Amino acid sequence: MKMALPAAAWLVNRREDDEFEELRGDLRCPCGCETFRVYHSGKRPNLLSRLFSGFRIWPEGAKTLGILAKCSACGRGCWLHCDEPEGDGWQLPEEDGLTEFIHPRLHDQRLRISLVYYWEWKDEVDVSDRTWHIGYSGVFVYGCNDEHPKQIGIFD
Repeated sequence: MKMALPAAAWLVNRREDDEFEELRGDLRCPCGCETFRVYHSGKRPNLLSRLFSGFRIWPEGAKTLGILAKCSACGRGCWLHCDEPEGDGWQLPEEDGLTEFIHPRLHDQRLRISLVYYWEWKDEVDVSDRTWHIGYSGVFVYGCNDEHPKQIGIFD
């Protein structure tokens, strides 16, 4: 794989498909934990929006949507996605401004996370502390746990 994907180093059960330019996998923290709490800088689903779009989050206005998973054991964070505002690369939101993704039917909000990344080939990807030049064109984020073993769509 030639491009930097945000959570690529944390993916296990990886399945790559060069024909469709996609990478699938499940998130696992370097500490070994496989459950996470999900935080985001977008718009929360309300009752009416859940009727039409499930439990997915989406950008709010011109705000950049960032999605962060924090390990439920050690608290280490891993960025899963960030919008590319006006083609300027990732402008990651501040962690203290994020809202936890809460599924209203779950008592335990710790989720096992599955990801699907789609990408477009690019010659160079520059990575720095707060700004990442995107190396993928789309992502799907799904969660599940013992209470809800079927995948919950968090973002696509």
